Amino acid sequence: MKELEDSTLDLIYRRRVHTYVPAYVLVGLVLLVLFSLPLVKVDVTTNVRGMVRPLSDVSELFSSLGGIVDSSLLMDNRAVNAGDTLVWLRRDIPELKMAAAQARLDMLQASAEDIRLILQGKHPRHTSQYRQSYRNFLVARSRLEIRKGFLKGEFATAQSLFVEEVISHHEYSKAQASYLDICARESDHQEGYKSSLEDELYSICTEMKMIRDEIRLIQSTLAPYFIQAPVAGVVYDS
Repeated sequence: MKELEDSTLDLIYRRRVHTYVPAYVLVGLVLLVLFSLPLVKVDVTTNVRGMVRPLSDVSELFSSLGGIVDSSLLMDNRAVNAGDTLVWLRRDIPELKMAAAQARLDMLQASAEDIRLILQGKHPRHTSQYRQSYRNFLVARSRLEIRKGFLKGEFATAQSLFVEEVISHHEYSKAQASYLDICARESDHQEGYKSSLEDELYSICTEMKMIRDEIRLIQSTLAPYFIQAPVAGVVYDS
Protein backbone atom coordinates (compact mmCIF):
# COMPACT_ATOMS: atom_id res chain seq x y z
CA MET A 1 0.00 0.00 0.00
CA LYS A 2 2.81 2.33 0.84
CA GLU A 3 4.55 1.54 -2.44
CA LEU A 4 1.40 2.45 -4.33
CA GLU A 5 1.21 5.80 -2.59
CA ASP A 6 4.86 6.52 -3.43
CA SER A 7 4.27 5.69 -7.07
CA THR A 8 1.24 7.95 -7.22
CA LEU A 9 3.12 10.87 -5.67
CA ASP A 10 6.05 10.37 -8.00
CA LEU A 11 3.74 10.40 -11.05
CA ILE A 12 2.05 13.59 -9.89
CA TYR A 13 5.40 15.29 -9.38
CA ARG A 14 6.63 14.34 -12.82
CA ARG A 15 3.47 15.66 -14.46
CA ARG A 16 3.87 18.98 -12.65
CA VAL A 17 7.48 19.27 -13.81
CA HIS A 18 6.50 18.50 -17.43
CA THR A 19 3.74 21.11 -17.17
CA TYR A 20 6.06 23.89 -15.98
CA VAL A 21 8.83 23.30 -18.56
CA PRO A 22 6.86 24.60 -21.63
CA ALA A 23 5.81 27.62 -19.63
CA TYR A 24 9.44 28.41 -18.74
CA VAL A 25 10.47 28.00 -22.35
CA LEU A 26 7.68 30.29 -23.56
CA VAL A 27 8.54 32.98 -20.99
CA GLY A 28 12.21 32.75 -22.02
CA LEU A 29 11.38 33.21 -25.68
CA VAL A 30 9.21 36.25 -24.93
CA LEU A 31 12.00 37.83 -22.87
CA LEU A 32 14.52 37.13 -25.64
CA VAL A 33 12.30 38.81 -28.22
CA LEU A 34 11.81 41.84 -25.97
CA PHE A 35 15.51 42.23 -25.39
CA SER A 36 16.33 41.96 -29.13
CA LEU A 37 13.80 44.57 -30.28
CA PRO A 38 16.23 47.55 -30.02
CA LEU A 39 18.66 45.68 -32.31
CA VAL A 40 16.13 45.04 -35.09
CA LYS A 41 16.02 47.63 -37.95
CA VAL A 42 12.61 48.04 -39.47
CA ASP A 43 12.21 50.11 -42.67
CA VAL A 44 9.11 52.22 -42.48
CA THR A 45 7.79 53.69 -45.75
CA THR A 46 4.78 55.83 -46.39
CA ASN A 47 3.28 57.78 -49.31
CA VAL A 48 2.57 61.48 -48.89
CA ARG A 49 1.81 64.37 -51.22
CA GLY A 50 4.02 67.43 -51.22
CA MET A 51 6.54 69.60 -53.11
CA VAL A 52 10.29 69.88 -52.71
CA ARG A 53 11.57 73.44 -53.11
CA PRO A 54 15.27 74.29 -53.71
CA LEU A 55 17.11 76.37 -51.16
CA SER A 56 17.25 79.15 -53.74
CA ASP A 57 15.82 79.86 -57.19
CA VAL A 58 17.51 78.09 -60.12
CA SER A 59 19.64 80.42 -62.27
CA GLU A 60 20.11 79.27 -65.85
CA LEU A 61 23.30 79.89 -67.80
CA PHE A 62 22.99 81.27 -71.31
CA SER A 63 25.22 82.89 -73.91
CA SER A 64 24.37 86.20 -75.54
CA LEU A 65 25.73 84.95 -78.88
CA GLY A 66 26.13 81.67 -80.71
CA GLY A 67 29.44 79.89 -81.06
CA ILE A 68 31.47 76.77 -80.35
CA VAL A 69 32.41 75.86 -76.77
CA ASP A 70 36.17 75.84 -76.33
CA SER A 71 36.31 74.67 -72.70
CA SER A 72 34.09 74.63 -69.63
CA LEU A 73 34.05 73.96 -65.91
CA LEU A 74 30.49 72.67 -65.82
CA MET A 75 30.53 69.67 -63.47
CA ASP A 76 27.71 68.41 -61.29
CA ASN A 77 27.84 69.53 -57.66
CA ARG A 78 30.64 71.98 -58.33
CA ALA A 79 30.43 74.95 -55.97
CA VAL A 80 30.85 78.30 -57.73
CA ASN A 81 30.85 81.94 -56.69
CA ALA A 82 29.11 84.77 -58.46
CA GLY A 83 31.24 85.98 -61.35
CA ASP A 84 33.22 82.74 -61.81
CA THR A 85 33.85 81.98 -65.50
CA LEU A 86 32.31 78.61 -66.32
CA VAL A 87 32.35 78.38 -70.12
CA TRP A 88 34.71 79.76 -72.77
CA LEU A 89 33.59 80.05 -76.38
CA ARG A 90 35.93 79.83 -79.35
CA ARG A 91 37.08 83.29 -80.40
CA ASP A 92 39.29 82.28 -83.32
CA ILE A 93 36.74 83.16 -86.01
CA PRO A 94 36.08 86.80 -84.92
CA GLU A 95 39.75 87.25 -84.02
CA LEU A 96 40.78 86.11 -87.49
CA LYS A 97 38.31 88.56 -88.99
CA MET A 98 39.68 91.35 -86.83
CA ALA A 99 43.27 90.45 -87.75
CA ALA A 100 42.40 90.49 -91.44
CA ALA A 101 40.61 93.82 -91.06
CA GLN A 102 43.58 95.28 -89.18
CA ALA A 103 46.00 94.09 -91.86
CA ARG A 104 43.83 95.71 -94.54
CA LEU A 105 43.66 98.91 -92.49
CA ASP A 106 47.47 99.03 -92.12
CA MET A 107 47.88 98.62 -95.88
CA LEU A 108 45.39 101.38 -96.59
CA GLN A 109 47.08 103.68 -94.11
CA ALA A 110 50.43 103.14 -95.86
CA SER A 111 48.82 103.87 -99.22
CA ALA A 112 47.18 107.03 -97.90
CA GLU A 113 50.49 108.25 -96.50
CA ASP A 114 52.24 107.68 -99.84
CA ILE A 115 49.51 109.58 -101.70
CA ARG A 116 49.88 112.53 -99.35
CA LEU A 117 53.64 112.53 -99.93
CA ILE A 118 53.17 112.55 -103.71
CA LEU A 119 50.67 115.41 -103.51
CA GLN A 120 53.30 117.34 -101.54
CA GLY A 121 55.82 116.72 -104.31
CA LYS A 122 57.78 114.15 -102.31
CA HIS A 123 58.74 110.59 -103.12
CA PRO A 124 56.54 107.85 -101.60
CA ARG A 125 58.32 105.36 -99.36
CA HIS A 126 55.73 102.99 -97.87
CA THR A 127 54.21 100.97 -100.72
CA SER A 128 55.68 99.55 -103.91
CA GLN A 129 52.45 100.36 -105.72
CA TYR A 130 52.80 104.11 -105.33
CA ARG A 131 56.56 104.11 -105.69
CA GLN A 132 56.09 102.55 -109.14
CA SER A 133 53.18 104.85 -109.90
CA TYR A 134 55.25 107.91 -109.07
CA ARG A 135 58.19 106.67 -111.18
CA ASN A 136 55.86 106.19 -114.15
CA PHE A 137 54.51 109.71 -113.64
CA LEU A 138 57.99 111.19 -113.53
CA VAL A 139 59.07 109.33 -116.67
CA ALA A 140 56.01 110.52 -118.59
CA ARG A 141 56.47 114.07 -117.32
CA SER A 142 60.14 114.01 -118.31
CA ARG A 143 59.22 113.00 -121.87
CA LEU A 144 56.68 115.78 -122.06
CA GLU A 145 59.21 118.29 -120.76
CA ILE A 146 61.76 117.21 -123.39
CA ARG A 147 59.14 117.51 -126.10
CA LYS A 148 58.03 120.84 -124.71
CA GLY A 149 61.58 122.18 -124.77
CA PHE A 150 62.02 121.17 -128.38
CA LEU A 151 58.74 122.69 -129.50
CA LYS A 152 59.45 125.82 -127.50
CA GLY A 153 62.66 126.29 -129.49
CA GLU A 154 60.80 125.61 -132.75
CA PHE A 155 58.20 128.18 -131.84
CA ALA A 156 60.81 130.79 -130.94
CA THR A 157 62.57 130.25 -134.28
CA ALA A 158 59.30 130.42 -136.18
CA GLN A 159 58.41 133.60 -134.36
CA SER A 160 61.71 135.25 -135.40
CA LEU A 161 61.38 134.09 -138.98
CA PHE A 162 57.80 135.30 -139.16
CA VAL A 163 58.83 138.73 -137.93
CA GLU A 164 61.47 138.81 -140.63
CA GLU A 165 58.81 137.62 -143.07
CA VAL A 166 60.83 134.55 -143.96
CA ILE A 167 57.99 132.14 -143.27
CA SER A 168 54.29 132.44 -143.73
CA HIS A 169 51.73 133.04 -141.05
CA HIS A 170 50.51 129.48 -141.50
CA GLU A 171 53.89 128.03 -140.63
CA TYR A 172 54.16 130.36 -137.65
CA SER A 173 50.69 129.36 -136.41
CA LYS A 174 51.56 125.70 -136.81
CA ALA A 175 54.67 126.05 -134.62
CA GLN A 176 52.70 128.05 -132.09
CA ALA A 177 49.91 125.44 -131.96
CA SER A 178 52.39 122.60 -131.45
CA TYR A 179 54.02 124.40 -128.52
CA LEU A 180 50.71 125.31 -126.88
CA ASP A 181 49.49 121.73 -127.32
CA ILE A 182 52.51 120.26 -125.52
CA CYS A 183 52.08 122.81 -122.73
CA ALA A 184 48.44 121.74 -122.33
CA ARG A 185 49.38 118.07 -122.39
CA GLU A 186 51.97 118.65 -119.69
CA SER A 187 49.46 120.50 -117.53
CA ASP A 188 46.80 117.84 -118.11
CA HIS A 189 49.27 115.14 -117.19
CA GLN A 190 50.11 116.90 -113.92
CA GLU A 191 46.52 117.76 -113.00
CA GLY A 192 45.15 114.39 -114.11
CA TYR A 193 47.62 112.52 -111.92
CA LYS A 194 46.88 114.80 -108.99
CA SER A 195 43.12 114.40 -109.47
CA SER A 196 43.35 110.60 -109.66
CA LEU A 197 45.44 110.54 -106.48
CA GLU A 198 42.91 112.71 -104.67
CA ASP A 199 40.08 110.39 -105.75
CA GLU A 200 42.04 107.36 -104.57
CA LEU A 201 42.79 109.07 -101.26
CA TYR A 202 39.10 109.80 -100.74
CA SER A 203 38.14 106.18 -101.48
CA ILE A 204 40.89 104.88 -99.20
CA CYS A 205 39.83 107.14 -96.33
CA THR A 206 36.21 106.03 -96.75
CA GLU A 207 37.21 102.37 -96.67
CA MET A 208 39.46 102.99 -93.66
CA LYS A 209 36.53 104.45 -91.76
CA MET A 210 34.37 101.42 -92.57
CA ILE A 211 37.13 99.04 -91.46
CA ARG A 212 37.63 100.92 -88.18
CA ASP A 213 33.90 100.63 -87.51
CA GLU A 214 34.07 96.91 -88.29
CA ILE A 215 37.01 96.43 -85.92
CA ARG A 216 35.20 98.28 -83.14
CA LEU A 217 32.15 96.08 -83.71
CA ILE A 218 34.23 92.90 -83.51
CA GLN A 219 35.98 94.14 -80.37
CA SER A 220 32.63 94.81 -78.73
CA THR A 221 31.60 91.18 -79.30
CA LEU A 222 34.80 89.68 -77.90
CA ALA A 223 33.86 90.40 -74.27
CA PRO A 224 30.80 88.05 -74.13
CA TYR A 225 32.84 85.11 -75.42
CA PHE A 226 32.62 83.52 -71.99
CA ILE A 227 29.80 82.67 -69.61
CA GLN A 228 29.97 83.57 -65.92
CA ALA A 229 28.01 82.33 -62.94
CA PRO A 230 25.31 84.92 -62.18
CA VAL A 231 25.05 83.89 -58.51
CA ALA A 232 26.86 81.70 -56.03
CA GLY A 233 25.60 78.14 -55.84
CA VAL A 234 26.13 74.59 -57.05
CA VAL A 235 26.26 73.52 -60.68
CA TYR A 236 23.99 70.72 -61.81
CA ASP A 237 23.12 69.36 -65.22
CA SER A 238 19.43 69.64 -65.92
